[in-house]
Amino acid sequence: MDKPDNTSKNLILNLETLGNSYDSIILQAGMCYFNESSILSTMCININPTDQKSYGSTSDINILTWWKQPENINIYKKFFENSHNVEDALDFIDWFIQDEVNVFCQCAFDYPILKSLYDRAYRDCPIKPLLLKDIPTLLSYPISAYMNYDKSFNTLDNCKNQVKILQSLNV
Repeated sequence: MDKPDNTSKNLILNLETLGNSYDSIILQAGMCYFNESSILSTMCININPTDQKSYGSTSDINILTWWKQPENINIYKKFFENSHNVEDALDFIDWFIQDEVNVFCQCAFDYPILKSLYDRAYRDCPIKPLLLKDIPTLLSYPISAYMNYDKSFNTLDNCKNQVKILQSLNV
């Protein structure tokens, strides 16, 4: 696998989870490197929820119930396709990030949940807190304004949508 193009040092991170607490199960993690005009490299990985439970990850019953509704269940099942155990998923994320980069995300949500999984796996998170850039603060938008609500719930699609918005604002 080729090394990701991280020459811009700008990365978008987006998670789909089964809760809002720091120890929530991560269904999928999406990331992409970008510059002022293009997306340079992307990654998207499904992380096995059952394996995460062995690390102390939890789910919110209300969110789980929502996912299991007939109109959502097929999307929910896709998160289990080609899902990776925690160690392999974290290895892949480590490989993708590699260097110190600016990480654009929902800093009060994405980062603490991912960092918590790293902590519970007794590993160092490759994301440096001082390099976090909070998308809602930067854009002065409500979250719903920049999330891709096309009902795919694909984290990589959301990352690409957020990149377009950041590029249009020259952030």
